[in-house]
Amino acid sequence: MGNSNSALRILILMAHTGSGHLRAAEAVTEALRRQHGAEVVVDIVDAVGLYAPFPFDRLATIYPWWINQAVLTWDWGYRLSDGWRRAWALLRLFWPWVWPRARRLFDRHPADIVVSLHPLTNHY
Repeated sequence: MGNSNSALRILILMAHTGSGHLRAAEAVTEALRRQHGAEVVVDIVDAVGLYAPFPFDRLATIYPWWINQAVLTWDWGYRLSDGWRRAWALLRLFWPWVWPRARRLFDRHPADIVVSLHPLTNHY
């Protein structure tokens, strides 16, 4: 881990779509701090809510309704992106739209290590 003069900066990307992603981020943070103490500085960021383009930035608000009231469309979206070839095609399609926001995220939250805890941030 980092030397005694500088802590290792760890950025955890998550989204407020249910409580699971935040709970996972908190658990990872706790484990890192327990194991490495002041040698790590952890920054948990809602990358989707704060940096994703519209309409993805509204996912925390939409998600509960979506999975409870429009589950067929959620399932359709899941199947559309299921598999590396499909995910890669969607990434290439949306990347010009996403890249400036991803760049802003990393400029504002510099890190030595990035941990992604949400599928939408796996390709940032």
